[in-house]
Amino acid sequence: MIMKPEDLAASMKIDFQAGHIHLGKNRFLLFSTDGLGFLRKDLINTLGDEITKGVLFRLGYQAGYIEAINLAKDFSWENDQERLQAVCDLHTIKGLAQPVDIKIEVAPDKKHLYMEGKWLDSFEVEQHLKHFGLEKHSVCWTLEGLVSGYVSAVIGHTALCLETACRGKGDPACSWQVKPAAEWGRTGKEMSDFLRSIDIRGRIDLLEQIVDEKTRALKETHEYLLRAEKLVAIGQISAKIAHEIRNPLTVVGGFANLIQRRTRLKMPEKKYVEIIISEVGRLERFLNDVLTYSTEFPIERRQLNINKLIIEVLLLYEDTLARSGIAVHQYLEEDMPLILGDKKKLEEVFIHLFSNAVNAMPKGGHLRIITSHMPDPPPSRLRIEIADSGVGIPADVLDKIFEPFFTTKTISSGLGLTVSREILKRHNGTIKILSEVGKGTTVIVELIL
Repeated sequence: MIMKPEDLAASMKIDFQAGHIHLGKNRFLLFSTDGLGFLRKDLINTLGDEITKGVLFRLGYQAGYIEAINLAKDFSWENDQERLQAVCDLHTIKGLAQPVDIKIEVAPDKKHLYMEGKWLDSFEVEQHLKHFGLEKHSVCWTLEGLVSGYVSAVIGHTALCLETACRGKGDPACSWQVKPAAEWGRTGKEMSDFLRSIDIRGRIDLLEQIVDEKTRALKETHEYLLRAEKLVAIGQISAKIAHEIRNPLTVVGGFANLIQRRTRLKMPEKKYVEIIISEVGRLERFLNDVLTYSTEFPIERRQLNINKLIIEVLLLYEDTLARSGIAVHQYLEEDMPLILGDKKKLEEVFIHLFSNAVNAMPKGGHLRIITSHMPDPPPSRLRIEIADSGVGIPADVLDKIFEPFFTTKTISSGLGLTVSREILKRHNGTIKILSEVGKGTTVIVELIL
């Protein structure tokens, strides 16, 4: 099979969204996002310039070497020059740099080799300049390693790509050359020795650990930003819709209550008015959730007894719990410290949580509520556990329950848990949900004092 640029792209495991490019077996290089900058910063601050250069060069070398071997299994080229040219195609498939002015000379026996070129728009340079500014030395260490490893695999002996000029030290462009290691003199010997060094294994392990951590963090951050961008737009639209609906809804509810109070209705008209009032109330609660989610809501802090607040909210569900056959077990620690919080907002949280628990037990069950003060380990905090013996939440759903507008119910705003988490966050609190299908769900709320 003859290698084409599109084939090369398909052969690489590329995840641009996450900001990394897989090159061979579990090796990946961070280039197209700030990830490279964070990686370099951590390494340089921890290991210093010289070791960092060696570690990044080694990582690039291994990645390039493995990539050359993997590509050779699936593709063929008309000659070695075309195969060597493919390393430049690796650069241009988004994320590395733009190679230009490429020259390649390779003898049939592969003993003589010479390549040169320039890198434009090197992300490695951009990130280094961003974090460290101009240097007295070149900075495209991973790129040098990538080309060195790839070319070495092609020709069967060690070749080194080194920069002869670099924008990282103020030169107008990043120029580089590739020659057999022996032709680089002392520098070539030092780099070759470094590549063979066993002592560097520990440094490589450290690098790979940092790369793993940074990649995960970058992916999570990227996904969060994508969600946030979409949700800001949704929130703005939702807030406008909520305001537009609230005024006429208030009028409808007001007239329905007026009719109920001042007229002697008979069935079925009486039932119709009750349904209108009930549905208006449900819509008003939904609009409150939307507005809480989509706007900055104020927090009015007062000293509160969390046990008393929970008991008051439970009273609202007294009839519902009895009709549903749900037994309530309260284990409220005495002499709980008072907290500073917004009573109405925290009531809203527990209304959502108790409502979810009731809905999870349509055939009855047990609702357990435990409060406790946890001074150790610091920080001191109040812990509230609400556990039901209901149907439980599937694992794939559990991952999404805090997403705005996500719901598995036919009648639900999908904002209850989203709003609850935001309210708790504003109170320096957290919420965690543990669940197992068929065994029930436990909600753990912690409020830092």
